[in-house]
Amino acid sequence: SLFTFHASLLYAADPREELLEIQKKLTEQKSKVNQTIKKEKSVLSELDQIDKTIKKKKEELRYFDARLSETHSKIRQVENDILLLDRKLDIRKKYLKERLNGLYKQRRGEIVSILISARDYQDFIKRSRYISSIAYYDSKQMKMYSEEINDLNIKMKHMEILKNELETNKMNVKGKTEELQTERMKKNELFASIRSKRHSYEEMVGELEESSKNLQDLIK
Repeated sequence: SLFTFHASLLYAADPREELLEIQKKLTEQKSKVNQTIKKEKSVLSELDQIDKTIKKKKEELRYFDARLSETHSKIRQVENDILLLDRKLDIRKKYLKERLNGLYKQRRGEIVSILISARDYQDFIKRSRYISSIAYYDSKQMKMYSEEINDLNIKMKHMEILKNELETNKMNVKGKTEELQTERMKKNELFASIRSKRHSYEEMVGELEESSKNLQDLIK
């Protein structure tokens, strides 16, 4: 300790030797002060960079929160569209069921009866086309039904994929932000430790400078 060091000097024979020892010790302590100052600056620079990165990550989190909010809103809208389409498709399904039942009954006799009762060949062709147009219309309705179901599934799949991607990205950014905050806390502790050492070295420098001055006065 510094007290022990000073006490040992009291028994030294030559004040000049004492002064040389003190000045040597003083040079060492000043070097330690300079080294800790450099370390402080380095840690402060690292802390500044960490703070900038954390700020950037928080901006990214706000972006993903906004996108997620927007996506959830769109999903709710799609769900409403689904509800409306379900109702529409249900009505169409019932209608098609009735139409198919009607065609089935017609196939059992009514269609044949319609064709047989034709007045001439032209009337027969006309009635055949009418029956074909009904079948075509029913086929078209069935196709529309299938397409609407397909579009509905595609839309929901797209929205779910987008939502999952956003949530994954948000979790990654959140995890990185937490790592940075942990790193920042460690750097703060390191900075406090370095500064504490610097203060100790500076106090010792002060005491050594005072001892050096006293010895110089004594030698004079």
